[in-house]
Amino acid sequence: MQDADFDRSSIKVLDLFCGGGGLSEGFLQAGYDVVAGVDANADFLATYEHNHEDALAIQADLGEVGPEEFFAEHPVERDEIDVVIGGPPCKGFSIAGHRDPDDERNYLVGNFIDFVEFVQPAAFVMENVPGIKSMEGGDTLRAILEGFERAGYEKPAYETLNAADYGVPQNRRRVIFQGRRDGSRPTYPERTHGPSKQATLTGKRLEPYVTVEDALLDRGTTGESQRPIEELPNHDETDHSAEMVERIAEVEPGDSLYESYGDSWRRLPRDEPSITIKENHNAPFIHPVEDRVGTVRECAILQSFPDDYVFQGPKSTQLKVVGNAVPPGLSKAIAEALAEDLAAMRQASVADAE
Repeated sequence: MQDADFDRSSIKVLDLFCGGGGLSEGFLQAGYDVVAGVDANADFLATYEHNHEDALAIQADLGEVGPEEFFAEHPVERDEIDVVIGGPPCKGFSIAGHRDPDDERNYLVGNFIDFVEFVQPAAFVMENVPGIKSMEGGDTLRAILEGFERAGYEKPAYETLNAADYGVPQNRRRVIFQGRRDGSRPTYPERTHGPSKQATLTGKRLEPYVTVEDALLDRGTTGESQRPIEELPNHDETDHSAEMVERIAEVEPGDSLYESYGDSWRRLPRDEPSITIKENHNAPFIHPVEDRVGTVRECAILQSFPDDYVFQGPKSTQLKVVGNAVPPGLSKAIAEALAEDLAAMRQASVADAE
């Protein structure tokens, strides 16, 4: 069975710790049927529900509610779920934080594994930050892989992917854990973009990275019909004082207004993908040419969200939703590679039945 013959819309996906829906959006763009997104944060779910009308938006604290109780209480059929995806909150694992092994948020990774074991989907996809690989000298990583093995997935795998390598105008590295119930080794997406047109991978020419200039300043040059940013929702510019505008004007590309703030208040260079988009206390970055911080919509564009994706709540909440999200462009690439595995698994199942 070729992927062209494989009906992705028949594959039902459950998104745990869904936040505002970046992972779900990528799977939907790849043609899957996302049946529900689950998150403890009602403010984040408001964005998920607004943009995914065909999926259930379920508020549930998966650190308190186990899988058996969850499926007993909510209109989601366990036996119908083919793929479980999710990004358990991982601030405790972040290199930017203290990486505290006792942080209760770390245990949510274990809760994700519990759901995978209970549902036994054909495949799972779990996203996390790169710092998880080195936490506790690698013991955390080994525990996660062993957990998935105990859950029935013989060859769990992980790879660190950079969203910029898949056409997202942002350098954002995330560890992607995957497993297949049939014991096969998961397929990861091949890079499609690189530093220049001459970059090659296995003999294939890569597209050049999508830069900040491509995404924010030269919209419409890719052949797609794009509305001006000024016409899009969530594009409320910050009203800086005259003194702050003068200070921002002195910041050169790549530099930050405050050295101690790291990426916060950093002016984006035009000719490369952006830094990792984070909420950064309402100052995710300084605009590449204008003397102001970026808007929610500009963050969303750099995260590869569609122009019609509307973020709910106050601006501070919107920035958190965008900054915490998996870029849909990266998610779609993962979903496309997964479809190849699912098609092969279905073909093997049909062959065994004959």
